[in-house]
Amino acid sequence: MKRNNLWATMGVAVVAAVMGSLVTLAVTGSAVLPRAEASEGRQDDVVKAHQFVLLDRKGEVKGVWSTGKQDDMPVIAMVGKDGKVRMSLAITKDGSPAIGLTDADEKSRIGLAVTEDSDAAFTLMNAKGDVVAALGVESDKGISLLNGVKKD
Repeated sequence: MKRNNLWATMGVAVVAAVMGSLVTLAVTGSAVLPRAEASEGRQDDVVKAHQFVLLDRKGEVKGVWSTGKQDDMPVIAMVGKDGKVRMSLAITKDGSPAIGLTDADEKSRIGLAVTEDSDAAFTLMNAKGDVVAALGVESDKGISLLNGVKKD
């Protein structure tokens, strides 16, 4: 994979993970959530669901574990005290794992991902979402470092 493609792929993977989390949370936040009822004297070893929603003691959504509506890939989103998604863990459309950390405006700021080509990267983004620094390991080329935003 070419170096420019690696950074583009990492940026897309992180943004996809965060966007999936935001969409999942937006849908969940407006949905009516059913209350779980205890079974009488029976405990199952397996719990199956399409979505798990973590609520605090006040009933506020603090996290969601679900699948994306468009790609059916798993997403875990965690919400900060301000009600905004601050961290997401996802498997992207191409099957790559990605972790995204967002700022108070829910903009991607830090990402960690492994591509389908087994390349790995740690990316730092500015408030606009531009990758400004990244450390990558390409399976066929070794370590690469990006410092600054690429100017066209």
